[in-house]
Amino acid sequence: MKKSRDHDAGVIFRRFRKWMLTMKMLCFVFALTLSTVDARARAQVRLNMEVKDVTLQEVFRQITTLTGYEFVYSSNELRGASRVSLKAEEMELSDVLAACLKETRLWFLIEEGIIVISPKLSNPARQQQSQPARSSLVTGKVIDADGKVLPGATVQLRGTTIGAITDVDGMFRLGLPSTGAQELQG
Repeated sequence: MKKSRDHDAGVIFRRFRKWMLTMKMLCFVFALTLSTVDARARAQVRLNMEVKDVTLQEVFRQITTLTGYEFVYSSNELRGASRVSLKAEEMELSDVLAACLKETRLWFLIEEGIIVISPKLSNPARQQQSQPARSSLVTGKVIDADGKVLPGATVQLRGTTIGAITDVDGMFRLGLPSTGAQELQG
């Protein structure tokens, strides 16, 4: 019995299409798996480093070299910070940063390869009690032209050294001296 060549070509073509569809699905699953593994690996960065009596800027440079994470901070905020000595063996990045900033009034936020260093925001009620009666507290939110919040933006009272860095929600708080409060009211 003679076989039809058209029938054989159809079977081969269908098998090829099925094989290609299977390969596409495998490639998709493989790519998805790799992206998940990369996200987990970035979230759990572990460091081995030892520093003795160095500035926070030097610690940040070393962390950038080891991890590739970039830092955003105001040099003014780091000026008064004490020098750091630390020995980290297989410590998570967040633990290393917490140890470095423990004796300061600074905190950190890690997001998408960027570490934002900012002053700790105190409780507004407690902050108002500690300020002189005539001083004022100015709060606000920094957003860009598209309405997106800007974490880590520097806000400074013009002509003074009074400033703050926005938190993760773009919010800031500035304690104004009594003269600044009178100028704003008048």
